[in-house]
Amino acid sequence: MRGLKVALLEKNDIASGTSSKTSKLAHGGIRYLEHFEFGLVREALRERATLLQNAPHLVRPLPFLFPSYQGDRRPPWMIAMGGFLYHKLAGKHQIGAWGFLTREAILEREAIQSKGLRGGILYYDAQMDDVRICIENAIAASEHGAMITTHCEVTGFTKEKGRITGVCVGNISIRTRSVVSATGPWGDTVAKLDNPKAMLLLRPTKGAHLISSIPLTREHAVVISSERDSRIMFTIPWRGGSLIGTTDTDFKGRPDDVHADREDFEYLFNEARRFFPNANLAQENIIGTFAGLRPTIRQVGKHPSSISREHIIRETKSGLIQLAGGKYTTARGVAEEVSDRVMQKLRIKNPVRCRTTSAPLPGGAGIDFIHAKESVRDIALGVGLSEEIVLNLIQTYGGRWMEIVELAKEEKRLSQRVCKHHPHILAQVVYGIRQEFAKTLSDVLSRRLQMSGLPCRGLDALENVGEVLANELGWDLATKNNEMESYRKEILADTPV
Repeated sequence: MRGLKVALLEKNDIASGTSSKTSKLAHGGIRYLEHFEFGLVREALRERATLLQNAPHLVRPLPFLFPSYQGDRRPPWMIAMGGFLYHKLAGKHQIGAWGFLTREAILEREAIQSKGLRGGILYYDAQMDDVRICIENAIAASEHGAMITTHCEVTGFTKEKGRITGVCVGNISIRTRSVVSATGPWGDTVAKLDNPKAMLLLRPTKGAHLISSIPLTREHAVVISSERDSRIMFTIPWRGGSLIGTTDTDFKGRPDDVHADREDFEYLFNEARRFFPNANLAQENIIGTFAGLRPTIRQVGKHPSSISREHIIRETKSGLIQLAGGKYTTARGVAEEVSDRVMQKLRIKNPVRCRTTSAPLPGGAGIDFIHAKESVRDIALGVGLSEEIVLNLIQTYGGRWMEIVELAKEEKRLSQRVCKHHPHILAQVVYGIRQEFAKTLSDVLSRRLQMSGLPCRGLDALENVGEVLANELGWDLATKNNEMESYRKEILADTPV
């Protein structure tokens, strides 16, 4: 959008790393107030407002309850002060009222642990579809001329006189005037490709989540102060169930091998059972887990949960621009800073001004979402699909939902559901391949349709989706079977231990 020729090289799939393994919140980070990171919180709240404006189909306001108990490290006055500051830091970007609630008022709203409850606050943040936001950013970039190439790993750099002049992909070299490493927890790995002696910049911390098939809350997200270590975690409504998370522990393994382990499971599960005693949460209610790495900047002597989420942008001696740190909510603002840095490096005269603050994501324009949801019955009759399918398409694709309907009209079988458990249809699989860079079964089931986090885990849709992918991509039977087996192993790795 700023006039440069851009290529994105992604070694796996769009959003296959940390970007699909977040707590699904576009938020300022109320807990960062404890560490006096007021600038970060203010920036994140501003970017939260931008996401709500530019992706209304993927980001929605969500009420939060933050209770305080007898003996908590955070007494009621501290939580109330935090809520007040959080609201004030949002300024004109406030999305809902905040206020102190009595013990009785909290228990009227949510069935949480009552023993020792003293009161708490109600405040608002936003819930987001992290995967779709990432994919739609890639789609938008492609539509403005960027070359998006997935399943394409950079293996090294070409240099002249010690300066980077291109990147290597296998035996192919791609010349470029500038390279940006925006690779999250893989940042140090890429830095070593540039300079094997490069100092480590990151201190990755693991955030694990549990997916509950039963809802633990009614309509609020609930902030939990861990009994073990007083860490703040969340229980969040999600797709008919709940997300429980997150942990915050140092991780020293390969970024490709991140999963929730038994300790993560027990920590989150036990806290959820303690906090929601009436839910009768059992291990069989936990249908899956996921874990991602925060690419936090190396800070010695700090507890993982105290490490700053600020970001840095630096340039190596060879000219590699490295991005480290940051949080999902502030990604657009960070991208603007990185783009400014590239423009300066390339000495672009009269650079084009950044316009992403007011540019809707691909699905964020062309539809009145409130009106569409109210009129879904009439819309469904008009396109010959069920109300449930139409509502799912609108909420997933926003203003582009009719593009999937058109595919279903062209080929009747594509209007069929991928499985009986969910209103996704086969046309979405085709759309994911043709328009959203999907190339594997995992790309489709885990990210385009996000079925790996549903009770059936996408396994009931495996054969139907595999058949569509085979037809679209020209797979033979052996390739299709290998893809299906690979997906089963992926699901098994994130099945409760």
